[in-house]
Amino acid sequence: MDARVLTDKYHGIGRVLDQLLQRLVREPDLELVLFHSGERSQRFDVERFAAFPSVELRRFDLSMDSPRQTPAWWRAARAAGVDLVFHPYHVGAPLVGRGRRAVLVHDCILEADRRFAPAGVRLPYMALTAAVVRTSEVFTVSRASAEALRSTYRVPVSLDRVVHNGVAEEFARARPLDATARADLGLPERFVLTVGARRPHKDVATVVRALPMLPPDVHLVMVGNVDARLPDEVPGVIDRLGVAGRVHHVPFVPEEHLPGLYATADALVYPSLVEGFGLPMLEAMAAGTPVVASDIPVFREVGAEAALFAAPGDAAAWAQQVRRLSGPYADDELRRSLVSAGRSNAAGYRWDTAASNLLQQLRRAGRRRPSVPAR
Repeated sequence: MDARVLTDKYHGIGRVLDQLLQRLVREPDLELVLFHSGERSQRFDVERFAAFPSVELRRFDLSMDSPRQTPAWWRAARAAGVDLVFHPYHVGAPLVGRGRRAVLVHDCILEADRRFAPAGVRLPYMALTAAVVRTSEVFTVSRASAEALRSTYRVPVSLDRVVHNGVAEEFARARPLDATARADLGLPERFVLTVGARRPHKDVATVVRALPMLPPDVHLVMVGNVDARLPDEVPGVIDRLGVAGRVHHVPFVPEEHLPGLYATADALVYPSLVEGFGLPMLEAMAAGTPVVASDIPVFREVGAEAALFAAPGDAAAWAQQVRRLSGPYADDELRRSLVSAGRSNAAGYRWDTAASNLLQQLRRAGRRRPSVPAR
């Protein structure tokens, strides 16, 4: 396993691998070698997996963007005697053959629009992805992402290679944060919530534009760092609309507070223009918080009938849906219906199932002949 994603830099993908590993380390007849960077993390402790007799930790110091990692992976895999190397972030995989490997491609966000990629990154990233997916066993996290891979790279991903993310059990046990935790995070009395690094494809600006159309006691809490490599229109929109007092940025929330934060919010708002899966949607549902999401295929796939949907980029449509869940005009019956449907929907996404499905497919991939580049 390429465990270099278990760092704060790769928070989202790191959470996926961490949850999978918590299950895989307990699988009988499975020996795991975790290649890790040695970098300390506020969120993940790769060293704790060394307590399991089936796990070996090995250092792999090269970064994901190092041109030297392809030959280094050949040597590392051979020295460890592994049957297959699994890369939970495909960018870290070797570009050419030698040995069996599998990659998880989470999305095609950068491919969707040049605005979503830092300057000078998009074309090299697409060239790298094209090389990797043509020489690896490819997995992804949703049917929508499988379709994006097919249309972008002409790589078919069968449904048995779609391994949905799961929801950690603690979200179903979530309770609203107490007064001390709320004060520590600087939370307002009533708010809707966004979760995730702030990047253009997240389109948080649309929810900010909706605020003047909502009751004045409805605030927006944005959780996640700002990606400094990309333009951020949110501050300008806040200033132009004069809603600074109603927008609260919380760059970091400790993992132990995240379930309670969802449970404290009136609603999760998820205005992304494109995504690969949508884990915050399921986490909010599990915590008993209703969701308003962009009406895009992947959110329809994951949210099913358990969320409200609004047209991407349409601030008036977002205001209309949020008003039904937050503020003095909220529809309590609708809220109860969405909470019930959301909990049922989230219960169908379990990390135990994800880990079992992934392991079954990886074992099959390990028995196949190594892939060769397409001609």
